[in-house]
Amino acid sequence: MRLRMLAGAAAASLVSVTLISAPAQAAPVTCEVTPAAGQGTINVRNSPTTSSAIVDYLQPGEFMESGCSGQSGGYYNACGGASTSWVPVHIGLFYYGYVARRCVRLYQWQ
Repeated sequence: MRLRMLAGAAAASLVSVTLISAPAQAAPVTCEVTPAAGQGTINVRNSPTTSSAIVDYLQPGEFMESGCSGQSGGYYNACGGASTSWVPVHIGLFYYGYVARRCVRLYQWQ
């Protein structure tokens, strides 16, 4: 009987430790891009290369929801330098386009 009570107490303390140590949910991170200072209209492309079709434009003062970091793609020489970094942007509910990372300013919100 005493053994059963000890086992029950041990199980209860394990459950309470598990519940207390559960991690809190982090706030979702949202990112947006806007043309970098001094840049005009930025082309939004179908894929991360300068040879892909232009599917939209990002105007100065306009923001687009985006990925929170750049990804590797085709080489470009624009906006004051050369790079292969592109940022995916939301164009519609299920559609992404890409902007040259050097040409935009990335904002991260929490």
